[in-house]
Amino acid sequence: VFCLGTPDEEDSEGNESPRMNARVASFYMGKYEVTQAQWKFVAGLPKVKIDLPENPSSFKDPQLPVDSVTWE
Repeated sequence: VFCLGTPDEEDSEGNESPRMNARVASFYMGKYEVTQAQWKFVAGLPKVKIDLPENPSSFKDPQLPVDSVTWE
């Protein structure tokens, strides 16, 4: 559980308040970024649950981290 939102006294956008307690289900997080080359390899494997776009990144370079992908 953590506190989500910005206190009223700070400069904040309209969608950052009111503050509330939030609970996030457990999840896995990698220690290292996934490169575009690694992503392309995995996207080419047989489908497990969803289709993965082969080359979703805005900035193209096999050594750069993959971007423009959803949490799914």
